[in-house]
Amino acid sequence: MCLNMYNYDINVFLSHIGTPKVIEMGEKNFIYSKKTFRFKEGGNIQPFIIRMDEGNFSKYYEKRLENILRDKCFVKDSDKLSIAFFGGIDSSSLVLALNSLNIWDMVVITITGVPDAETHTSMQHARRLTSQLGIDHLVSNPRDIQDIFHLKMPFLKVLNDMLKRNKLKSDFYWASRNKAYS
Repeated sequence: MCLNMYNYDINVFLSHIGTPKVIEMGEKNFIYSKKTFRFKEGGNIQPFIIRMDEGNFSKYYEKRLENILRDKCFVKDSDKLSIAFFGGIDSSSLVLALNSLNIWDMVVITITGVPDAETHTSMQHARRLTSQLGIDHLVSNPRDIQDIFHLKMPFLKVLNDMLKRNKLKSDFYWASRNKAYS
């Protein structure tokens, strides 16, 4: 059972249902702690605090990522993944986690000319990381993306409109909303 408590503080909730059971995974130098709960038979609730060291957190994150891709995105083992990759911490973490799962082939794609997303340092990091991991790295520009996918308007405008429509507050949207598209 999956419960998302978006509008309620889980600390307040857990304080009303008793003392949580603490589960420690790994050595004493914990880097991650998660508060959660399970329903027991008869409808009772058992709160938990799960603490993980670096190795166990990495395994937890990778398994969770795999489950999301399989269950929510319907990715099959035979699929090849395309990952937007600018060399920052978010996309680098995703690429490293997917690579360590060693389940899917992947190609990473860097689109040049995206406002505030491309720097000399991040491009160097992207090239170095993909080379070290042996992952195909394609570098393209917004015009190529527009042509490949037969977009009726510039790619950056499509991306920006999509972010606005979904009310996603990304760095790209806020950085580019007042810039002209080429």
